[in-house]
Amino acid sequence: ATSIKADKKLAQLFSSTEQIETNSANLNLFDFAVPEKFSFFEILGRIENLAKTTGVEIGSLSTLGINLTGQGVSTGPWATKILKSDAGGMTLIPVDFQLLGSSEQIKKFLMEVENMDRLAVIKSVDLTKEEGSTKGTAKVKASGQISFYLYGNKK
Repeated sequence: ATSIKADKKLAQLFSSTEQIETNSANLNLFDFAVPEKFSFFEILGRIENLAKTTGVEIGSLSTLGINLTGQGVSTGPWATKILKSDAGGMTLIPVDFQLLGSSEQIKKFLMEVENMDRLAVIKSVDLTKEEGSTKGTAKVKASGQISFYLYGNKK
């Protein structure tokens, strides 16, 4: 029974080595998707650029209760504003957003966020019809949260 288990482990090791050799050229993509340093301004710029190219209007962007754009008051206790890495060294950076546009523009924006070269996960999206919109020019208000990831030192 021990030799069968050892044989399986060796097979897994050889398989892993082969996969690393095959995909070694793509390993640097992880560094782009999950960087070691994070810039709120860089992410804000990327989100603003996506908004322009998809035609949506940004109502507000905020992270950890700190307003990056738009109107509003920072909320939450300070302890929640301190970014902490998990046991694997990953840090989650939430960005709350409010957008305004047509349903197609909002959909395109969210698809572009998912296809960024950064690891971005759309955690939530709430859609509501904007008051005063007519049937031909219906505007949709989208609010939600996008999470970005940062790789740092392990705990």
